[in-house]
Amino acid sequence: MITMPEARVVDRWSNSVEFQLIDIKDGVKISNGVIKILSALNSQAFSFSEPTPQDETRDRLAVVDTILFAYQHSKAVGFATFQEIASGSQRVVYQSRGIIASHRKLGIGRYFTRFAIKYHKPDILVAHAQNPISIWATIQSRLLECIYPIDKLYSEDSAMQNTLINIITTRNTESYISIDTGLHQGAYRMGKLGDYEVDLTHPGIAMVEGKLQSLGLDRERGDAIYYMGKVNKI
Repeated sequence: MITMPEARVVDRWSNSVEFQLIDIKDGVKISNGVIKILSALNSQAFSFSEPTPQDETRDRLAVVDTILFAYQHSKAVGFATFQEIASGSQRVVYQSRGIIASHRKLGIGRYFTRFAIKYHKPDILVAHAQNPISIWATIQSRLLECIYPIDKLYSEDSAMQNTLINIITTRNTESYISIDTGLHQGAYRMGKLGDYEVDLTHPGIAMVEGKLQSLGLDRERGDAIYYMGKVNKI
């Protein structure tokens, strides 16, 4: 196990799952050990054939405020990064996460989202995905009010559309993103991200997948969707 002296334990579960936080915005310097763990986890979570380059991981962390790791029996099994973004009077947090396949049904993903809300206290929580399972899990959690662009298009709400524009500007995204639908064409150079299968027999997942297809999402092209919602305070 690679040690992370800059991390602190913030929660432990009875099944030996432990969560460790690194708060970069407090001036904590990220060690090579953390970069190595995060690069390996990213590759495992999304079924990459090769490890994520450590320089790429370090570059991505340049805009991140906090990193939350999930461990079980001293093995890193998931991560989430959170970036605070200013958008007028709204406090926005962008969440990115990955969990290895063997640990996706333990509730770790939902914990990551709850932690983001409790720790960062956002008005709006935003993420980026092409997997309808992730989006449906967010809907099912009931942590957000109306989820754009699934429940409502950005073009139908000027305030949320402006928030999307601020997010795109802050994240310096060069590829095409529709400010009406949140569709991000060619977001992932590897095309489909991960080894998941879309279960169309599940009503909720099928509903989200139908919406993604109607918005023009093409996984083979590497498309993804920016989705977000106002937080139901917990």
